[in-house]
Amino acid sequence: MERLSTAASLMGELSLSSSLKRVVLTPLAELPPPSQNLLLLVDSLDEVCCCCRSDGFSGDPGCTIVELLAAHHELLPPWLLMVCSSRRQNKAVTRMFTGFRRLCLDDLRKAHIVRDVQRYILCRLDLEAALRQHLTLDTAEMLNQLHIKSNGCFLFLERVLDGVSEGSILLREIRHIPGTLNGLYLWLCQRLFSGHQFCPVRTLLNVILAAPAPLSRPQLQNAVWTKQMEGWRAEEFSKTLASIAMLLRPQDRGQVLLFHHSFSEWLLDVKYCTQKYLCNVTDGHCMLAMSLSTRAPHLLPAEVAQLATHLLLADIRGVWSRVTWLCGSCGRRCRCRTVWPLMSL
Repeated sequence: MERLSTAASLMGELSLSSSLKRVVLTPLAELPPPSQNLLLLVDSLDEVCCCCRSDGFSGDPGCTIVELLAAHHELLPPWLLMVCSSRRQNKAVTRMFTGFRRLCLDDLRKAHIVRDVQRYILCRLDLEAALRQHLTLDTAEMLNQLHIKSNGCFLFLERVLDGVSEGSILLREIRHIPGTLNGLYLWLCQRLFSGHQFCPVRTLLNVILAAPAPLSRPQLQNAVWTKQMEGWRAEEFSKTLASIAMLLRPQDRGQVLLFHHSFSEWLLDVKYCTQKYLCNVTDGHCMLAMSLSTRAPHLLPAEVAQLATHLLLADIRGVWSRVTWLCGSCGRRCRCRTVWPLMSL
């Protein structure tokens, strides 16, 4: 999507749809057919970037992958077959692709899906000594309960088995874990955080949720520091970050990223996470905007545009308040043609 936006900007087009046709669909149509058909796999159609959520700002229509594909998949050449994945409870996505054949991959009423789940558990046991050491005659029955509680969801299985392997979950505790992904997330947070422990964690999560790309540890620390200078010294920041290690992906090049998009959605849905663990992505945009403002004289043009985006999605009332902040931070740089259309929304 970022490359399509860049292409649209370079060609003077405001529409991602036009850019998709020019950059992707037209060149594909001009290619000679290959000797055999090819597959285009699009995973997680129903995932929406949490950083784009904000009260009073809904973004441009037709700007998501699912909307673009739904509107243009018929323009793909006949030798390129599109295969998409989505959660089956998302009826909105299903309606957008009515002509597609549907396959269900998590229906435990089907024997081959039950076998897949059982083989996944057995494969993890076979490959991981840290997981096998927890297996006894008394706990073996818990693995059978796990495969039933997962309801065919491999993410559920992965999170529980990872916790058992790391020692943060005991096999005998599986009987207490709720049988849904949302219930598992609530159970994990209740185990990890008690009392006011979640307050500094919420600040970190607000920034992570608002970031359009994974942040480095220094970037994350600088952002949370702009909200509250006290309590965020290096050792305190490291301690708070370590407390959510189970909720993060293994760090790649020092970047901080939540383990799965569904957990990001859970943190923003009060129906499932409750008020106790509810996060505020708008607050994260405010901190990221302030963090960029602290080094405004040295921002690159792309970073100025990112600052403008954070200001749009932050809880700052009135267009001119945003413009004043942007101009006060960046001076002449805010005249960039990619910024002013954003600030007028």
